[in-house]
Amino acid sequence: MAAPRGDPLVALDDPEQWSWAAPALVSAARLGDRGALAALVSAYGQRTEASRQPLLAAMEALGGVAAVGELGRSADVADRRVAARLAHLLPDPSHLDALSRLVSDDDGDVAAEARAALRTQLRDARWRELVRRLAESGDPELSAEARAWEAEG
Repeated sequence: MAAPRGDPLVALDDPEQWSWAAPALVSAARLGDRGALAALVSAYGQRTEASRQPLLAAMEALGGVAAVGELGRSADVADRRVAARLAHLLPDPSHLDALSRLVSDDDGDVAAEARAALRTQLRDARWRELVRRLAESGDPELSAEARAWEAEG
């Protein structure tokens, strides 16, 4: 059932409401608002055939790209999880520093999402250098993944 038009955070639970709820959330939130970004990331994870474009546009408008670095340094695992997911959903060369740490995060879900995010980033010289370093790391699983990314080109 569709949420009544009102609170955009509540409406994010209903993919049919995303077209108005995501822009309304941008209007109501501050740039870099962790709660709003986390809500958008959570909504994006819903199983649906609805377009996720309003959610991505709202993440970008709320500074999702810039928030990755700060959230990725947080002591809060939920923040780091949002950072890794944002880096995956909004690829940007600025994410490499955060992802270089997050791929080895103590939380397995954060590390897995960061590895998936790293694989989707622009494969420029900085990306190749980071992946080369990861391929030589002491973590056998990460090293194997990095070697596979190198082989992909």
